[in-house]
Amino acid sequence: MSGDSDKREEGEITATPPPPPKRRRALAMEVGNDFALPTTTKQESALLARIHELEAELAAERRKRRDCERALEDIRRECRHPFVVPAIFDAVLAVSKLTNQLQK
Repeated sequence: MSGDSDKREEGEITATPPPPPKRRRALAMEVGNDFALPTTTKQESALLARIHELEAELAAERRKRRDCERALEDIRRECRHPFVVPAIFDAVLAVSKLTNQLQK
């Protein structure tokens, strides 16, 4: 019986096997540990580089979208409480009056 318990104890103290390479790579990417990645093939390196390029493009597009949303909000606010358009209209009227006075 002590032989069986020795085998169980040996099985209990063994370390868990590391995750498969793909899962290890995914885990490393999640936590940003590029150094934890095993050596990669040229194709994998190219794919990782493309992923980084696409992430940079996505970040740029998100910044552009936020800028557009802010501009649209400014336009909506102007429509609710006009200021710029009436001010421009008043300026055009003033110039028109001056022009008419000069022509007389």
